[in-house]
Amino acid sequence: MAAQQHIPHDHQPKGPSPLGEKFAFPSDHFPIAANVQLNNHQVTVASWNVLSSHCLHQIEEREIHVLHGSQVTSEHRIGLLEHQTSPRVRDHVTERDLLVLAKINELFRNGVSLLSLQECSPPFCKLLARPGAFESPNLERIVSGGGDPAVAGMIVYDPSALSTDPKNCFEHPLGGGSRYVLGANFTTPSGERFSFLTTHLPGRGDLIEILAELSKVLENEKLLPMKVLTGDFNRSPSDVLHSLRERDQG
Repeated sequence: MAAQQHIPHDHQPKGPSPLGEKFAFPSDHFPIAANVQLNNHQVTVASWNVLSSHCLHQIEEREIHVLHGSQVTSEHRIGLLEHQTSPRVRDHVTERDLLVLAKINELFRNGVSLLSLQECSPPFCKLLARPGAFESPNLERIVSGGGDPAVAGMIVYDPSALSTDPKNCFEHPLGGGSRYVLGANFTTPSGERFSFLTTHLPGRGDLIEILAELSKVLENEKLLPMKVLTGDFNRSPSDVLHSLRERDQG
C-alpha cells in the first residue's frame, strides 16, 4: 500500500476569498442597459436581478462565499425606520432594499425609461409602492401576479416617455407555474409600438425545452411584432444561443 501523501496546509486548495467591503454593491447581479433603436425613436431599457431577501440564505449558509462581509450581506438587516413585526429579516424592508432603490433611481436619472426587475421580495414590492419611493413621482409599476411571490418580476416605466395600459399587461406562467413571463405593449411619443417583456428562467432543467416553452409564449397574439425580451436566463449568452440554434434546426 502506498504511503498517503500529506499536502502542507499552506498549499492546500482554498475556496474563493470573501471580497468583504470591496464589493460595495447591494446585489450579486449588476444591471444591464441597452439602447433599443426603433424606426424613429430610441428607447433606453435596463434589466436587473435585485436578489430577493428570500434567496440570501444561499449565500449566508455557505461556510465560504465570495460575498461574505460585502454590502449584500452586511446591509441585510431590518431598516432603521421599519416597524419590526417578525423576527425574520426577510419579512421586512432591509437597508439593502433601500440601497437597491437608490440604484433604481440612479438608473432613471441616467436616461433609462423602461426597467425590468427580477427576484423582487414582497417587502421590496411594498417599498416601491410607497409614495415618494421614486425620485420621479411619475414612475409606474407592473408586478407579476403569478409564480413564486418571493421572487416576483416587475416592470418600472416612465409614462412621460412611454405610454401603456397597465390593465392590458401580459403574464404567462413558465416551468409549471413557478416562473413567469411578464410584459406590456408600449407606445413611444412618435407612435411606434413594441412589446417589452421580462422573465426569470429556472437554473436547472433542459434549456431547449424551456426555450421552446418560452417561444410559444412569445407567439401570443396579444404581443406586437417588435419584442424586447429581458431578464435573468440563468445561462451564459453562448449557451442560450446554442440551444436556440439546436431548437430551430430540430
